[in-house]
Amino acid sequence: MIDNCFTNIRSQHQYFNALYDIAIPELTSNKRIKGYPRVSKNTSEYLFHKAIQWDDAHSFEMRGRDGLRVMSGGLWMDMGFGSNNCLDDWIVDISECKIIDKIDEKCPKETRF
Repeated sequence: MIDNCFTNIRSQHQYFNALYDIAIPELTSNKRIKGYPRVSKNTSEYLFHKAIQWDDAHSFEMRGRDGLRVMSGGLWMDMGFGSNNCLDDWIVDISECKIIDKIDEKCPKETRF
């Protein structure tokens, strides 16, 4: 399931969104998340490896706003899942996450691509 998120895509944002869609299916385009899902250390390392591997393979296509190459795995490192050593592998804990309507004025500035 995770590996499928990294196939037949053209951008970091596509695998990022695909992973979040698996973890939180109710997160739609008109919703935001406050907080970060958490996974085990092993799962976290696997996700980072997949993100870095995809980014490295597509680095010639990826440029930041200033035209410079982006850091491989950087999007996932900045906005991906957190880790928790008490979780079993392949489990996503969303107990500390809150789904909020984007139109809510009190919504924090977390971004969903």
